[in-house]
Amino acid sequence: MQRTNFIKLSTVDDVKKRVKTLFNNKTPITVELKKTLKKREKHNVMIEGVYDKFFTVRNGRLNVNFTVQYVDVIMGSVCIDELGK
Repeated sequence: MQRTNFIKLSTVDDVKKRVKTLFNNKTPITVELKKTLKKREKHNVMIEGVYDKFFTVRNGRLNVNFTVQYVDVIMGSVCIDELGK
């Protein structure tokens, strides 16, 4: 599993390019949502769509879709890990 340090990617355009690459390569990812200081949720997902301000992901096991804003990735409230092929 490869962890991409999105906090070092300082602009939304940098994060968007990286997410678009993951989307084009159909790379499965783990999204970690930081709810509070101690509570975190991890989901193994596939990127479903890349848009101007956010991207959508799908958890096939739970049959759940949700959106992630690029700004949340930069701020660290959402972390992304590549699972690889």
